[in-house]
Amino acid sequence: MARIREWGARICELLGIAKAVLQGGMACVSTATLAAAVSNAGGFGIIATGRMTPEELRDEIRRIKGLTDKPFGVNIMAVDAVKAQALIDVLIEEGGVTAVTIGAGVFRQDKVSLLQSAGVKVIPLVAEVKWANYWLKLGVDALIVEGLESGGHIGNHGLFDILSDIIALVAGRIPVIAAGGIYDGQSAAKAILAGAEGVQVGTAFLVAEETEIADEVKQMIVAAQGDCTTVTYTPKAIGHRPVRVLVNALSERFAELEAAGDEDGKAALGDGALEKAMKQGDTVWGSVMCGQVACHIHAIEPAAAIVDRIYEGANQALAEGE
Repeated sequence: MARIREWGARICELLGIAKAVLQGGMACVSTATLAAAVSNAGGFGIIATGRMTPEELRDEIRRIKGLTDKPFGVNIMAVDAVKAQALIDVLIEEGGVTAVTIGAGVFRQDKVSLLQSAGVKVIPLVAEVKWANYWLKLGVDALIVEGLESGGHIGNHGLFDILSDIIALVAGRIPVIAAGGIYDGQSAAKAILAGAEGVQVGTAFLVAEETEIADEVKQMIVAAQGDCTTVTYTPKAIGHRPVRVLVNALSERFAELEAAGDEDGKAALGDGALEKAMKQGDTVWGSVMCGQVACHIHAIEPAAAIVDRIYEGANQALAEGE
């Protein structure tokens, strides 16, 4: 029973939460409403700033404070350093943000130090060992190891291909959180058994009742079966990064343009495609960023039910394995 008592303890202490289940920061998806619901359930809700202006983030922080008195976080994409700094300035001014998770690039020491001096924990997402090492040297508070099973922008390695290497590198100095392919108790328990101390979940929360996206997208995910996702690539001008999406006309056309080397065509096709899906409900020509586990998700349910199903399910699976 020791593993059940201990898993997640350092994450919970670090973030002031009851259950080491973090909700992923998904652009156009992770708003104050969803994040508050996850935090109220004992997990850690995160507001995503991927498509937000600094003033929109200010509004979301104020809104979430009216929805929960529990800890919550903010996700920032580091690719645009100027915007990232503006977002950091806002969240420090507003106060109350427990942690910042960081994706799509890296911060320098000054930003890490600025956040930590304001009492904000710094938790980057990493998909390679070299970046885990980079962040360790900057003194971050925890790491999220994300595998290519995840939706949206991904790395090149499966979660369990890199998780053990990064855990060995960290050597217990800070907690390691697993992300990618986690949607229920069994998948969470597998990550815990591999050495993770908590989990981050994205795709399962796409279909939470509190998620403010188009119902057409939720229904598409619930109906997904088999090998339902594919990987497209952003135009070379913005990094040629792999992006996991549900298969639709957009993804098929992206593949054709990729094969033809038509970078301009890809840029035009992808412009506004995420908003087209998540906000307008266009599941044909919109970009439905979604993880491989979509084929295992078959119901729309409250965020609290998702948190409990993952947390309690992991406890049960771990107990049965002892």
